[in-house]
Amino acid sequence: MKHELLAILSLIPFAAFAADSTLNESLKPWQPLSIERTKSNITIVMNERKVTDEIFSSVAESGVCTPLWLNKDASYLEGVKEVVITNKFKKQGYVLEDPLSTCKAIGEATGNTGKIILLGHTRML
Repeated sequence: MKHELLAILSLIPFAAFAADSTLNESLKPWQPLSIERTKSNITIVMNERKVTDEIFSSVAESGVCTPLWLNKDASYLEGVKEVVITNKFKKQGYVLEDPLSTCKAIGEATGNTGKIILLGHTRML
């Protein structure tokens, strides 16, 4: 019993690392200053004085959602309630709410419907 528990507990950090590496790899083109993860939130700090609508949309769709659409491991978004994309001062940005279901819905959308879904699940910081 102790060996089984120890084996299970030893795998937990590797699962978290795999999830973080998926997101780190996906966000590499934007070179964020940091990606901070708590139990239910991910904060992406961009190297920008201001996070514009275009930057947010690009990072959210192509950075946060793309691994999910490419059928990579979805564990990087499991249990995450919000993805905060903020400027380098952490004073301005946007919050993507319920990213797992939002990204799935955007991936299934056609035309401009994806943008509407993204905006419907976004609020300002």
